Amino acid sequence: MSRLIEELKVVLTKELEEYKQVLELADKKTDILISGSIDKIENITKEEYEIIYRIEALESDRETIVSDIEKGFNIQEQMDLTTLIGYFNEQEQETLNTIKDELTDILAELKDKNELNKTLIDDSLQYIDLGVNLLTASSSQGTYKGDTGEINTQNKNLFDIKA
Repeated sequence: MSRLIEELKVVLTKELEEYKQVLELADKKTDILISGSIDKIENITKEEYEIIYRIEALESDRETIVSDIEKGFNIQEQMDLTTLIGYFNEQEQETLNTIKDELTDILAELKDKNELNKTLIDDSLQYIDLGVNLLTASSSQGTYKGDTGEINTQNKNLFDIKA
């Protein structure tokens, strides 16, 4: 059983390190969005996907280890990590609770950073949309038509958007 608990510690520590890398990339992404260097976002997104694939593999390993631990303690239902840690000795509980708390903090920080980045992206898209609307909006110019005094209006666009 102690081998499984040690494997759980190792996997959770590796997940923690991967999430720290994701958080660093999210910080970089924020800086890029603020500076307007949007072309660099693609590289960061590729790096994020690579890390996410590694996290998925670690998460799969963690689920297998937790399932084996549950079988070892003859637990019939799936448990969350906090409840499962309660079955371990005091030293193991302390170590795993520390890792769990760090993971929770990193994930909360990552969530906040992602919400900020989403807001920055939404603001940028609204700005772009406003610019496009201003450039493609039709303007009406009134001209007089002959002796009748009627106003002839013509819609003119900066771009011909009929395709």
